[in-house]
Amino acid sequence: MQRLSLAALVAAVLACGGSDKEKFTATLDGASERPTPVTTTASGSATFTVNGANLDYTITATALSSNASAAHIHAPAAADAATGVYIGLTITAGGTSLTNSGTIAAADLASPKSMTELLKHIRDGNAYVNVHTSTNPSGEIRGQIKK
Repeated sequence: MQRLSLAALVAAVLACGGSDKEKFTATLDGASERPTPVTTTASGSATFTVNGANLDYTITATALSSNASAAHIHAPAAADAATGVYIGLTITAGGTSLTNSGTIAAADLASPKSMTELLKHIRDGNAYVNVHTSTNPSGEIRGQIKK
């Protein structure tokens, strides 16, 4: 009986449906909002998956203080800083809870922004996602995007 090398085994698993897609997550809460933390019972999460030249995402939030009005990725920014919007995420606005998925394509980023630059910020830990509400228009919940 032939033995497979570890590399051959990994290659076989990947060929049979294993995934080598790069994934990132964020846990969203009001205490992480900057420059001023927000007192809220709301919470949420976001997942980001590199899918070829695209970035797929799912974002959820519950118990928002008022209707969700927007969600964004902000970069570059360390966990203790706030910065401008890098790109908006598609959400169904109008509810105090949300679950939305979407895809960011390179063409969605207006020059000089690029997917390469966005992924560098995310990989370096210098990007965050937040959800804005009518009660907290600057952001109600936020989470740093991490591997």
